[in-house]
Amino acid sequence: MTKPKQRAYGIDIARLTSMFMVVLLHNLGRGGVLDWTLDSIRDLAYMAIENYAIVAVNVFALMSGYLSAGRPIKGRSIFSIWATACFWSTASALTGFALGQISKIELFASPFPVSTAEYWYLNSFLLLQLMVPFLNCAIESLTSFQLGLTSSALLIASTLFESTGLNEGYSTMWLAVLWLAGASIKRNKETIDKVVSTKRLFFVYLLLPLVVLYHQWNDVHVLQMNPLRWLAYSNPYVATSSICLFILATRINVSSEKLQQLLKQASPLAFAVYTIDNSNWFYSIWLNGRLSWLLDRTTLIGVPLLILISLAFFVAFLTLELFRKKAVSLFSSVKPN
Repeated sequence: MTKPKQRAYGIDIARLTSMFMVVLLHNLGRGGVLDWTLDSIRDLAYMAIENYAIVAVNVFALMSGYLSAGRPIKGRSIFSIWATACFWSTASALTGFALGQISKIELFASPFPVSTAEYWYLNSFLLLQLMVPFLNCAIESLTSFQLGLTSSALLIASTLFESTGLNEGYSTMWLAVLWLAGASIKRNKETIDKVVSTKRLFFVYLLLPLVVLYHQWNDVHVLQMNPLRWLAYSNPYVATSSICLFILATRINVSSEKLQQLLKQASPLAFAVYTIDNSNWFYSIWLNGRLSWLLDRTTLIGVPLLILISLAFFVAFLTLELFRKKAVSLFSSVKPN
């Protein structure tokens, strides 16, 4: 008798953590907290937070390959993701319109976020689903070693050569590379766990963002270059940090039944955090420069405040999505007379 498949709660934690990081990144950048002069301890502290959190999108993409490799595409799940984006895009636009901050044209366009490319990740993810059946066929014909070698080669080529057309990671092709990497990590998990220790993975994840911080400071103060190049999703440092953090997440064991239940309930709500936080009105208008007042606070006060505010946003967005799902479930259960 085969044992029932156990839920990978570490993946649930990775999903929720990634979405919290997205909120944190948006608050840093669009919120007006990052000061690219990098001429104070405060600026370096916020830049370091940015470097640690920039892995969020990559981790989410790795997760997609880890969970869906070798499985048939679920049309219902894809439709649910699309419907969630449509709902929150429209709800956000209605809020902005009521406040007189967006036009009627923007309001009428809001129910069609895919057509208007409101969410780049959603568009790239949906296109990736068309490739998944072919990717599954490809990996089924490969041994675990061959898959690991192929995915590693693709990652190295994609991160080291700028001419690959990956648009710094804002593309379906980069998500496909990460999807294969996630599938490879799943297939070779036992070998990876034996060869690479948790301490080493944790050390690399802690070290690389600080190395990037040095390069960013050097770009600004010595080379007079734009430090943004170090924040590309396909940057070698960012890609390596993402893989280290993701593998660490796969090793997390959750024994508490209460925490297991909480993760089961919260994890499916995570994607909505992105669709709310990155909606046109909230991200482009409401959030624009709203947290710049943190620049007037000291590092010891500003950093905790930023984290607490981001956590409050994150929890609020999860709660909104929970209410939406409960409302949909309630309406679905109502039977006409």
